[in-house]
Amino acid sequence: MGIPSKQIFKIFPFIAIGLVLIAILYIVKGNDKSAVLYETHCQSCHLEKGEGLRGIIPPLAQADYLEKYPEKLACIIRYGMNQPITVNGIEYHEKMPPNAMLSDSEITNIINHVMKNFGNDLPNVNFQKITEQLEKCEEKNDLR
Repeated sequence: MGIPSKQIFKIFPFIAIGLVLIAILYIVKGNDKSAVLYETHCQSCHLEKGEGLRGIIPPLAQADYLEKYPEKLACIIRYGMNQPITVNGIEYHEKMPPNAMLSDSEITNIINHVMKNFGNDLPNVNFQKITEQLEKCEEKNDLR
């Protein structure tokens, strides 16, 4: 059926404002795509400094989970998580929504951003490894 043209004109200003804000983020962050991707897709829950929401959403800052299970990160970002997760000795039960619209490249950038920020100094991951991990978890579907 489609969207009536009058409704399109009503939502167009919001779309335009969103695009302008994304452009500003790119400029302010010195074109650091990974930082912009984190801010756009992760920061609203995991917060600006990766500290998470105490007792509800796990931290990414100095999170032992990143070092223990780096092979699970791509699948968690793409498909979300509906089971408890233990980070730094604390169990979290809040579900993480999927980010199915993110490309393999964008997921790689987000993971590398998290691995090198928020007090983390962990090895970067490469695109091919992330693609392989995503293919495996797509088959297993074990996070939901």
